[in-house]
Amino acid sequence: MNEVFQTIDELFDPYKQIVLDLVNMESKSTNKAGVDTVGTYIADLMASQGYKIHKEPMETAGNVYCITLNPHSPHAPVCLSGHMDTVFDDGVFGFPPASMDDTYFYGPGVCDCKGGIVVAMLTMEALRQSGYTKRPVKLILQSDEEVNSMLSQGKTVQFMCEQAKDAVAFLNCEGIRGHNLVTRRKGICDVQIQVTGKAAHAQHYFDGASAIRAAAHIVLEIEKHSAKNGITYNFGLIKGGSARNAVPDTCMLELDCRFTEMADLDHIQRVLHQVLEKTYVEGTHANITRLHHRPSMVKNAKNKALFDQCNRALRQCGLPEYGETSSGGGSDAAYTTLAGIPTLESMGVRGYDIHTPYEKAEIASLKEQAKAMAALILSL
Repeated sequence: MNEVFQTIDELFDPYKQIVLDLVNMESKSTNKAGVDTVGTYIADLMASQGYKIHKEPMETAGNVYCITLNPHSPHAPVCLSGHMDTVFDDGVFGFPPASMDDTYFYGPGVCDCKGGIVVAMLTMEALRQSGYTKRPVKLILQSDEEVNSMLSQGKTVQFMCEQAKDAVAFLNCEGIRGHNLVTRRKGICDVQIQVTGKAAHAQHYFDGASAIRAAAHIVLEIEKHSAKNGITYNFGLIKGGSARNAVPDTCMLELDCRFTEMADLDHIQRVLHQVLEKTYVEGTHANITRLHHRPSMVKNAKNKALFDQCNRALRQCGLPEYGETSSGGGSDAAYTTLAGIPTLESMGVRGYDIHTPYEKAEIASLKEQAKAMAALILSL
């Protein structure tokens, strides 16, 4: 343990630079070339260090990887995972996009989730240099997490679960909040609703049927079902019409629903059906054109046992134990939990203001989290 911790300290400075390198590679989910640049950088670096590299090409999403330490060990693996894609358009953080001061890294995805990927890389390299050979340790790199794996039509999630299916632990490297691991996450139901009406010139308003007016009724009717401690319904995007002086015949709505239990999906679909079966403006109608969901991450016995094991390992080597928290945001950890793989969530860098132009991560947390991760792996 002491040797691994010392190696993490020695590697800290070069791995800080790796954080900056990855963040400087703009990689919005839909930017396949950018995401692939991140993956190639990591794979080439770790191949040069002797890791086994498995690349799975994707047609429309970024390519995904499983990078393995000790691939020939007969024991069940430990899996570490993070996603290379971000939510940001190029240029939001200026150029170069990554920066740092004495306390924080700044830049697109520095906490969510590139800093977490580097935590995993630092942990694995410290284990390798210290002679750890007991279990395979896999780093699984995802490429379209921020868009619920829709770009790959779920193929990236399938790849992740296949690579992790026999793991004794799956450690997801989303950013940590304070010193609490996320043990429960809401699921996400992503819905697209198309409203159609009848076009007309604005001077002949009553000859038309406004899709935007009908959409306004739909938004109000659905969002009123939101509950502070339950399911929430949020229309985040509305696009409709063709000109100021025309009655709009189309309007597209993007709805984000957050839920706690998988059974909530039935309730969401009942609400949608009840609202959309009504006619709010004569001559209009609405149809769901996309319905996609990411499962919720629920507490279970396997995850609780791994959480307890983690805190025992931290306690034994004098590191602070983790608390627990929940999150309204979705993550890939929901899929591994649903697959029955013992999972811990938010093992990445400590960060703030994710998905905003102010996203930042504490520099010191890079090695703090690597030591915690290493302590857990060594205890398994």
